[in-house]
Amino acid sequence: MIVVRNWRDQIPYIGHISAIIWPLFRGSESDNPPEMAQLQAMNSFVKHGLQGRQNSDHHHHDNIEQMYYILKGNGKMLLGEEMYDIREGYAVYVPVNLPHQAFNYGDDWMEHLIVSCPLPEIKEGLPFIRNWRDLRATVGASHSESWPLLRRLDETTTEEGGVLRRMHGVTRHALQGKQTTVVLQADGVEQVYFVISGRGAVSFSGIHEPVMEGSALYVPPGTPYSLTNKDNTSMV
Repeated sequence: MIVVRNWRDQIPYIGHISAIIWPLFRGSESDNPPEMAQLQAMNSFVKHGLQGRQNSDHHHHDNIEQMYYILKGNGKMLLGEEMYDIREGYAVYVPVNLPHQAFNYGDDWMEHLIVSCPLPEIKEGLPFIRNWRDLRATVGASHSESWPLLRRLDETTTEEGGVLRRMHGVTRHALQGKQTTVVLQADGVEQVYFVISGRGAVSFSGIHEPVMEGSALYVPPGTPYSLTNKDNTSMV
């Protein structure tokens, strides 16, 4: 069954020195409440907030690959020994074992999603940063536009975002106003959507669940569903 959770309804905690963390989804074998413990292949899907002029700790994960998606603000990210500028719209791939650290040099909050996947059998990889604005949109049959930010290593070149080992893809979608997608279904792959802007609904098994900015949707493998945009502007 599809589960919808909004970050504003979650109790945050502090981690990585100064980050405010809102947990949205965790692994199914975790001790978290059932509505949170949904993930089968991923470890976690969380939202972080980093206060202005603050930074996270310098750390690495020896068995997890991660993806950061910057929702708001701008700053820098240390990946290995290189410092990179980051801002709203950037997807950042952090491979296993790579030390990394986030810095917010502005006065406003920097907010980002972090997706984590277990990868115990592979100990290397290349960091990668990409902004959706640098890509050409692909127009779909469901009144939507897509920007594929990150893809699997065995599917495309590194220059085209082919860096993922365990994750299957990271894509930005925009559904046109007052439109509904065709019935969607991903066999063998679990999915999580995060609504960046707009308001609509997800429909499955005769259920119509409202979604809005800040909603995260967990879709189990093989689940048929459709998305509806109830506003005149795009739902992203």
